[in-house]
Amino acid sequence: DHRDLHSFLHDALPILIAISGMATLLAGLAILNAHHAWTSDWRVLVTLIGWLFVIAGLLRLILPKFVETAAPAVYSGPAAEIVAGAIILVVGAILSFAGYRPINT
Repeated sequence: DHRDLHSFLHDALPILIAISGMATLLAGLAILNAHHAWTSDWRVLVTLIGWLFVIAGLLRLILPKFVETAAPAVYSGPAAEIVAGAIILVVGAILSFAGYRPINT
């Protein structure tokens, strides 16, 4: 039943936020461990993404109630999916172009 699933997800939400916080924090720390470069070129994007993951993971672990109330406000707008998709597309294009181009020696 739809109400049973909704009730289950509502009860499990703090656990899901904590699990996603741990996974996001772990991913951010792994990125920063492998690539921590404050340069003036495209590589700084990787470092910024790592720090963004670390901050997002810590927010989910330290302030889960804030995340629970703020996420619907941020992601429920009519343009939220379009803006998020455009940002991911642009950052992905920059990283793909810069990461796969030949190195000039």
